[in-house]
Amino acid sequence: KSIPDVRLVIVGSPFFGAVSNDPFLKMLKNRAKKLGDAVSFTGYIDRSLLPQYYGAADVTVLPSLFPDPFPKVVLESMASGTPIIASKRGGIPEAIDHGIDGHLIDNPNDPKEIAHWICDLLSNRAKREQMGIEARHKIETKFTLAKRLAHFKRFYNTL
Repeated sequence: KSIPDVRLVIVGSPFFGAVSNDPFLKMLKNRAKKLGDAVSFTGYIDRSLLPQYYGAADVTVLPSLFPDPFPKVVLESMASGTPIIASKRGGIPEAIDHGIDGHLIDNPNDPKEIAHWICDLLSNRAKREQMGIEARHKIETKFTLAKRLAHFKRFYNTL
């Protein structure tokens, strides 16, 4: 309500493919109808097109309900220079420094908390852009392929 021209684009589909009969997706689409063109669903997107979506976004939101070990969405968003708002669950906090390159939310079931951080970033362009720069820098320095492979090598050597 505080940012009337905001648009939500829900990218992807459940189970990594074209799904038309998923009950959760149907529920989301029904709830979104009352918002008109403020919400759109892309459905399945080929991975080669994802950088275009990240690049067009002002912010990525990942209110994950599950303790995902390390969702690629976090790294992909950060690599695109897009700040991310994500759940403080699983491996997500290992990638995001709250207030530096994104925001971590305590309760992904709390729409007020999510809205607070979305509004925080959308209403402050300079902050949003700086967080995007920090996110991209972190990917370029901390999450390089060489560093990730070295980490895996150390892990396997301890086994």
